[in-house]
Amino acid sequence: ESDTDTVQIDCYAKDRAQIRTLAKAVQTALDAAGQSNRLVVQDYEADTGLYRIGLELAWISSRR
Repeated sequence: ESDTDTVQIDCYAKDRAQIRTLAKAVQTALDAAGQSNRLVVQDYEADTGLYRIGLELAWISSRR
């Protein structure tokens, strides 16, 4: 038996160029580690004044 586990990694930055660069660096590191990931959210948060990109990391773990 196995379970699918997920973690969301949120990246924040002051402008669009910074957030894209940061999210790409995180995604590249996850890819290099062999971790399955995908972009799940991309928006601007008016209350913080920051741009956000969320990446979801998923893996399957054995219950044994």
